Amino acid sequence: LKCFWTGARLVASGLDPYDAAVWGSAVAGTFENVLGRPGPSPCPGAYGYPLTTAVLTFPLALAPLELAAAAWAIAGIAGLAAGITFLGRSARIGRDGALALAFVTLASQPAWWNAIFLQYGGILVAGLGVLALSSTSGSRALSVAATLSLALKPHVAPIALVERLAAAPPRARTAAILALGAVVIVPTIFFPAWPLQWMTALASDRPRIAEVSPTFWALVSAVTGRADVAFIASWAAAGAFLTVLRGVELRDGIDRMAVATVAWMLVVPYGSAADLLVLTVAWCALIRRGHIGLALVVAVLVPWAAFRVDPTLGLGAVAPVTAAALGAVLRTRALTDRPRAAMLSGW
Repeated sequence: LKCFWTGARLVASGLDPYDAAVWGSAVAGTFENVLGRPGPSPCPGAYGYPLTTAVLTFPLALAPLELAAAAWAIAGIAGLAAGITFLGRSARIGRDGALALAFVTLASQPAWWNAIFLQYGGILVAGLGVLALSSTSGSRALSVAATLSLALKPHVAPIALVERLAAAPPRARTAAILALGAVVIVPTIFFPAWPLQWMTALASDRPRIAEVSPTFWALVSAVTGRADVAFIASWAAAGAFLTVLRGVELRDGIDRMAVATVAWMLVVPYGSAADLLVLTVAWCALIRRGHIGLALVVAVLVPWAAFRVDPTLGLGAVAPVTAAALGAVLRTRALTDRPRAAMLSGW
């Protein structure tokens, strides 16, 4: 929270968060971590988000950090609960399925990490849930809300957003694009160079952060000692996942969002453990096919075991394990449905 609150605070004051001197002065000093122990700033370097994130979190900048933290914690918890509810409703998994989804999600390591460090995970899950609802209702308001929620951290679930907007009714899609365009244009008026500054910050800081991120890319890079191998392996894994699903008829928006999100999480090079919460949509796809035990394994047992082995890099195994489980379930279901369809057509 400290990092993006500071960014929003600087923008509210008319200061450039990408300016090294401005940022360094804003985050200088000693801060207490979640355990109450003093330590250096948790956000060195420069503002690590697009300026659109500062615009979207602008209301937090109007409050002191302590009050903003409380408000953000409440929003994150409410967002996670709403996201789980909306995904369950869109998937039509019923009360028992919704309770199972809530249990595996809340018991997961990413949910715990999100609660401790007040990350974006809950809001992102809410965005996916609203996105799922908007794809069936065609609501312009829901499309806008989903787009802006996922735009808070745009590198986490962009493919799912693009896929659902492409399938949305024209008016809902147009409303979402206009809202996102406004969020991009407004900060550009005051800080015209911010896109270039953000990309410069990405190029300077994110490669270092990627080396210790809970991603498949970071895991392969750590094991092999080579970033190029990690790049190839990540995209190869995503390609293999999509190849397994070639010809499989995805049931609806939940399935498509699950596949898009899992494929992207295989290739994204950096992020937080809390970002893995977007895999909730994949866990939902497993649960609605009756694979509650499998969802429990990939959402709870694997992340906690991986965290036990290595608190950071170990979590890089979560995305490929989820991909393997989802791919196997969707492919197996497709194979079993074909003979049944052929038999029915014969009657």
